[in-house]
Amino acid sequence: MHTLIKQTPFENLTSTNPLREFRLYQASFLLRDYGWSISDLDFLQDGNLPMEIDPKRAWAERHLRQSPLEIMTAERAQLLRVPGIGPPGADKIIQARRRGRIADLSSLRKLHIRAPEHAAPFILLDGHKPTEQMVLL
Repeated sequence: MHTLIKQTPFENLTSTNPLREFRLYQASFLLRDYGWSISDLDFLQDGNLPMEIDPKRAWAERHLRQSPLEIMTAERAQLLRVPGIGPPGADKIIQARRRGRIADLSSLRKLHIRAPEHAAPFILLDGHKPTEQMVLL
């Protein structure tokens, strides 16, 4: 499919995959709202972001899979590196830690963390990897 943008260098180029555009938006969000730097992003040899994995997850796979982050001691900036934890979730975790222990994924769900299952492979809860329950439906 050709998108004609007449009288520009793009005039004869084919359109890119919409997923590539989505990955750029995700990266932009991480740079703008999460305090990431360009060096935190995993670029391919051709200078593009991988399309098969979102940039935050790619970083977590590389840095947190083997060294998960302890929820009870992690700083806010560290929490923002975990898939499924955004700025509101990081703030809720920090507030909840002041009131008690966060020892399981249900505690994260009670805090309305959007996706504790996405975070599970990359975190420790009370020093242990959380038990992940398979979704049946």
